[in-house]
Formats: sequence, C-alpha cells, structure tokens
Amino acid sequence: MKDVVVGSIVEILQKLQERKKEIIEEIKETKEFYREQEEQKTILRRNYEKFSHIEELQNYYTQVMFCRLIFLDIKNRTIYLKKMERYCEGIQNLNADDILSIRYNDEYQEYVILSKNGKRYEIYEDNLRFIYPMLFKREKLDVAFDGEKFVIYKKED
Repeated sequence: MKDVVVGSIVEILQKLQERKKEIIEEIKETKEFYREQEEQKTILRRNYEKFSHIEELQNYYTQVMFCRLIFLDIKNRTIYLKKMERYCEGIQNLNADDILSIRYNDEYQEYVILSKNGKRYEIYEDNLRFIYPMLFKREKLDVAFDGEKFVIYKKED
C-alpha cells in the first residue's frame, strides 16, 4: 500500500506554515517563562544576600530585647520582677532611676545590671527561661530545676 496524500499541495504547505508559526510562538512563550524564572531567582538571590547576615545579628537583637525587658519590668514593677528576685537577690529593691546600665556579658552568659551606687546584679541567661517562659522554644522534653521544684515541659505533636 502506498501513502496517499489527501488534499492539494498548496493546502498542505499552508498547514505546515501555520504549524511552523505555532511552534515558533510556543518557543517564544517558553523562553519568556524561563526568563521570568531567572529574574525571580536573581531577585531572591539579591534579597538573600541582603539579609543573609541576619542570623549573626539575631543573638545580638535577642540580647537587646532581654535587656529592654528587664529594664521595663524593673521600671513598671511587673510580676516578672518577683520571678527575677528568685534568681537575683535584691533586684526588687532596685529602682529604674538607679540603673546605670544593663548589658549582656558574653563570657559568663549573664545579663549584668549596674546601679549608680556601684551594686552589680546578675541574671544568668539560662534562668531567663523561668522568668520569661513564653519566649523560649520547648524541645520535646525539657527538664529543669527552678530552685524549688523540677519543671518538665513536654511538646505535644
């Protein structure tokens, strides 16, 4: 059996020409899609480079946040001041006007509050999770001793 061409050669050439235009249009659309994808990747890469050092600064900003929280709790005499007293004796008697500075001591991992009269108050970083438990992530099982009792935090899955 021989292949039979149905239609005139002019019709076949017109259909091939139309199909060629469709293929060229599909190629243009595909190129445009990939060009847009590359532009988005470039934008993401620029943004990542702009903010890639944030993790290094995250500890710094966390320390600043806790210094500010400690100061505001002393200034406003909140319930957290009573919790702080358990880990740093005499801090309840400190007034906000008497504070010279609050800073984080990286060597000893503690927050140091210096008063104008020369007294020094220290709150260890690990004790902050008892003072401000809502600000700390809990592992699946976290056991700690808070001075009077054992505290067990469980993470529900």
